[in-house]
Amino acid sequence: MNRSKVAIGVDLGGTNLKLAIVSNSGEILHETVRPTGAENGPDYVLTQVEEGIAELLSLTKEHNLVGIGIGSAGPVDFKNGIVHHPPNFPDWEVEPVRDRIVKRFELPTFVDNDANVAALAEGTVGAGIGYYYFLCITLGTGVGCGIVLDGEVYRGKLGAAGEFGHTTIKYDGLLCNCGNYGCVERYVAAKGMVERAVQKLSEFPDSKLKGLHGDNPHKKITPKLISQLAIAGDKLCLQVLQETGELLGIALASVVNLLNVELIILAGGISNAGDLLFKPTMDSIRKHALPMPASIVKLVKAQLGEKAGVIGATQMVFRNV
Repeated sequence: MNRSKVAIGVDLGGTNLKLAIVSNSGEILHETVRPTGAENGPDYVLTQVEEGIAELLSLTKEHNLVGIGIGSAGPVDFKNGIVHHPPNFPDWEVEPVRDRIVKRFELPTFVDNDANVAALAEGTVGAGIGYYYFLCITLGTGVGCGIVLDGEVYRGKLGAAGEFGHTTIKYDGLLCNCGNYGCVERYVAAKGMVERAVQKLSEFPDSKLKGLHGDNPHKKITPKLISQLAIAGDKLCLQVLQETGELLGIALASVVNLLNVELIILAGGISNAGDLLFKPTMDSIRKHALPMPASIVKLVKAQLGEKAGVIGATQMVFRNV
């Protein structure tokens, strides 16, 4: 009997832990989601990962399970499978994730940054098919970036490449969580978008956001809501998206000049705003990048959505076993 090859993919997020059995063609066969419990520390979280993998293992008997792939936030030493100080994971320092999973399950295991595995997924079965030089940018609580050059994920010497969110667009700008000032993440990720929206409320008294900000605006005003209201024509939200696109484009122009990529894939809930975000971003790239590299670059929406993490984690396995 010729059993089909599958791998288990793990998307280790700050809020949710997503796991799936995925075929080598990128088809999700089984999936499960559980709370990460990041506030409980690394041992608790990795125990949740182990329990999730064990749950899926019982469903792989009819298949040829070739390994486990894990995408995690934060810098990752891909060669050794070590996660370094991931953001939004209290008390995490340097965690040898791969060794722990291999010890428990005795299966080939690979660990990489979550943005890298998302780029791998989009390049294999998503919006990046047929492209060999591209970025996959994820906008959310932070800003993730996977870099693909000549068809391969580029990780850099220590595996820390792709921290696009912490490139500086204003040297004396707002303080970022990383300790630097003026990071692009501070302006185009969730916190920056919500702050700009709240600051503009007095200018737009008819905005649907009026009355939602209260004492803690981040609980009620979200990038998703801003996008939805912008699509409905809310002028305040339209302006926030316009500014977000312009700022994102300024930062991306530098990457276009540096790497000469042919494609930029934009992921995250805010990408659902469509041309309200994509047009100002592309206009800004063309304005600030050099004419030659800017002439070929395209900006497209990611195709795989929240599935990119588990699919990309398994594609990492198939490429390396």
